[in-house]
Amino acid sequence: MLTEVVSFKLASAPAGEVAQDLAKSHGVALSATYLHHLAQQVGQLAVEKHETWHLEAAAAPASVAIIATGVDGTTMPVVGEAYKEAMCGTIAVYDQAGERLHTEYLGTMPEAGKATFAQRFTTRVAWVKELYPDALHVCLGDGAPWNWDFFATHYPEAVWVLDFYHAAAHLHTAAEAIFGTGTEAEAYYERWRTTLRDAEGGVAPLLRSLLYYRNRAALSASAQQALDTELNYFRQHAELMQYADFRAAGLPIGSGVTEAGCKELIKARFCRSGMRWKRTSGAPILQLRAIRLSQHWDSFWSKVMRYAA
Repeated sequence: MLTEVVSFKLASAPAGEVAQDLAKSHGVALSATYLHHLAQQVGQLAVEKHETWHLEAAAAPASVAIIATGVDGTTMPVVGEAYKEAMCGTIAVYDQAGERLHTEYLGTMPEAGKATFAQRFTTRVAWVKELYPDALHVCLGDGAPWNWDFFATHYPEAVWVLDFYHAAAHLHTAAEAIFGTGTEAEAYYERWRTTLRDAEGGVAPLLRSLLYYRNRAALSASAQQALDTELNYFRQHAELMQYADFRAAGLPIGSGVTEAGCKELIKARFCRSGMRWKRTSGAPILQLRAIRLSQHWDSFWSKVMRYAA
């Protein structure tokens, strides 16, 4: 069906490119404007049915031990407003061995307060948790305060994990505050990065080491200030950095799935050269893209044919 093909293609490419592809590959000559309007209609249906049509992947995992959720923001160009923050959420499921089985993506256009995102994301997470009631829920995030406020509001019972690679980046900044740039800083960073990741309670000795260097008179005032910032970071997030325990339990310790989701769901489609988006026209395309990336397309289209044809 042409409508399905067009909607599927426009989830990944601009209307002009899709028009060229249809003309060359299928001998179908349609204007970019027509294709855009067609996809808008389908995408708007996807937006409206987001909470009532529970979509599933073609091969839904049968045995899930861990549900890992992540949220993050990334900017996109908005008409008349330059760049504004859109939201991306991921729900990844893992087996008992810690292998990721499937990931689904949710996104919303820039919005003050992020209420639409919060409602959609929590609704979908609740459905996935109901589908796998025995799975352990893990929330992964970087150091952005909104992420942890969101988790505290909606998932206080979950296991919270601070992305290890963000923690490592802060460790690298601390090492350079102590030693400057060079081999000594790199050696310190590598040693304590390993300790933080692999040693049980590794954040505690790291804090003691950072505090030792903070109190050294040899450090300049600017270096002490930089180190204070990093010390506060590790103190505030110490409970979220129990990486050896997390890994022993088979839990993911990186939020790379969500960061990659920001790039793939939003940046790759909405931030091409010269693009500017309106919230009303961007939302349907974003929803179609999320459905496609989540491998929910067949499930979605079967419902379109059954309920909306």
